[in-house]
Amino acid sequence: MTFIKRLCLTSVAAAMCISAAQAQQECVDSFNVAGSDPEVGECWTDGSGYFYVTWTGGCLAVTIDGQDVSTLGFTELFYYTGFEPGETLTTLEVVFEDGGIATLGAEVTNDCVAAVCGDGVCGVGETNENCPDDCAAGECPTGQVADCDASGECWTELWIGDGYCDGTAQQYGADLCCYELDGGDCTEADCAPATGACCVDGVCTQTLPDDCGGSFVGGSCDSFPCGFTEGCADVDDLPCDQSQDTSGCAEGLCCSTVCLIDSLCCEDIWDSFCVEYASAACGSGGCPVGEVADCDESGECWTELWIGDTFCDGSAQQYGADLCCYDNDGGDCTAEECEATVCGDGVCAPGESAATCPDDCDASDCLTVSGTSGETDTDGDGSPDACFADPATGAATGYIELTWEGGCTASTIEFVGLGTLGPGAYASGVLVYGLGDAPICYDTIVTFDDGSIADTINVCTVCGEPAVCGDGICAVSESFDTCPEDCVEGGCPTGQILDCDGSGECWTETWIGDTFCDGDTQDYDANLCCYELDGGDCTAEQCAGTGDPTGSCCVGSSCSVTTEADCGGEWVNGGSCDADTCAAACPADLNGDNEIGGQDLTILLAAYGGDCTDCASDLNGDGGVGGQDLTILLAVYGTTCE
Repeated sequence: MTFIKRLCLTSVAAAMCISAAQAQQECVDSFNVAGSDPEVGECWTDGSGYFYVTWTGGCLAVTIDGQDVSTLGFTELFYYTGFEPGETLTTLEVVFEDGGIATLGAEVTNDCVAAVCGDGVCGVGETNENCPDDCAAGECPTGQVADCDASGECWTELWIGDGYCDGTAQQYGADLCCYELDGGDCTEADCAPATGACCVDGVCTQTLPDDCGGSFVGGSCDSFPCGFTEGCADVDDLPCDQSQDTSGCAEGLCCSTVCLIDSLCCEDIWDSFCVEYASAACGSGGCPVGEVADCDESGECWTELWIGDTFCDGSAQQYGADLCCYDNDGGDCTAEECEATVCGDGVCAPGESAATCPDDCDASDCLTVSGTSGETDTDGDGSPDACFADPATGAATGYIELTWEGGCTASTIEFVGLGTLGPGAYASGVLVYGLGDAPICYDTIVTFDDGSIADTINVCTVCGEPAVCGDGICAVSESFDTCPEDCVEGGCPTGQILDCDGSGECWTETWIGDTFCDGDTQDYDANLCCYELDGGDCTAEQCAGTGDPTGSCCVGSSCSVTTEADCGGEWVNGGSCDADTCAAACPADLNGDNEIGGQDLTILLAAYGGDCTDCASDLNGDGGVGGQDLTILLAVYGTTCE
């Protein structure tokens, strides 16, 4: 399940729905869970069920069912999404910052009724693609609007004018610029067209949408969205590692990659020079050097280190890949594991799911994830190993193996305090190594493709000796906060390195040179470009500064690390959060009496909605007085300045 917040800032009156000065008991006593919100509708925007959780008193929620949400700013409400229509919520516990605990008083059933395809009504969750009988092309259900990028996606109309810019960069997934600059949430610069891939007769160019004379598909031409270069992937051609008198070769991806280097290889002749380019740029099946093609002919590429690593990448693709055609994955798989699974045999085998084989699999089983360490035979010697030998370096590192039943595929796996693995496709389980050479524990959150979230578990590695505070070594499990004798403030433990974006985050140094690019876009949460292009894992283009830098964001005395665009308060480039980052300077004390109270609120509301350059009520410094300024004041309402 996921938690989604909508700020109550649609008008001045609505903005006054929170007050941090109200007592803790009010937050607990007013706690309420409803099956829907009338303003949103009975179902969530994707047709699923959800719960509308509210309270008054202004208390900040720090955990929801044990999950840390302290940085999300839930001070009055959140939406608990990702449920089946009509599903019942039996337990819910919210712990507030001041120690108050609110729980679900009685079971609540969400109000959503699943849309019925064929009833003539384009219901929530239905589209022209999944129900053409009810929905016309481009039509969205009532209460939703079409994405301005012509993708056909639908979004709740409440996002228009909600204080968050849904611009052409689609930082929240949607482009709503065609609705009067997202109801005023965006500037003209936020809604400026973004370049993308334009396909004209199979040829790709990077252009603006209005300049595309063919089909604008967005993204990058580097991924060949318009198909492979003409002349490539001809079945009558020879493999790319052999010269021939005609242009092109048999492997489309490799051929197109080489033709970007030398166009004559696809226009004239595939000679020895083209073969040399292919040797340097391509590996097995047209994949990059060091990677091999998936045996299912999907065109996916995987690191060749997975062949013979003791983990079976069988036909069931329990780790996302099928490498059976490489001598049964280098001997990792048995002949049986390289045979197709059989639906209906009563066993939910890897590769089967509740969607593809409901006779064998139950999705509810996925919500209980098992995590182990030190119990897996990682080197194939017949006995479990406390440490994992990194196949790239041979170094002994800690590891964690996660498994689950039910056939669900996980999209992201978060190790709280370390980072997030994903986005990806992890079927039935995953083994993660490179976690240092000293025992350390992580709260682990697994999110599945259907949006459901497994119960949070705490898993500890067992590799190496426990850290000893005072031995002069800043171990992985130590920090400046827990052991200032060993660790430098703002530094990283031994075996970890700082993120290049200046956020102060630390990552395991084994990620440098591991064949996965930790570039500016931070696909794996880290930016390691300043370490010689992530040890060669990234290209210069992937480290060209395309990602937005993060810094410390202060909203009142609360600090979070985010991008400037996502900061609702004062943002410091490259900063990190510590005890003094957002120390209160009383900017919300508008009348100068050293207290934040009703007179300050009156002064701010008098200026609400107007331009206010360099005036006191402009608390976030954006040149106007609006919802974000009100949020900053209310966050410290009732406090006394130091």
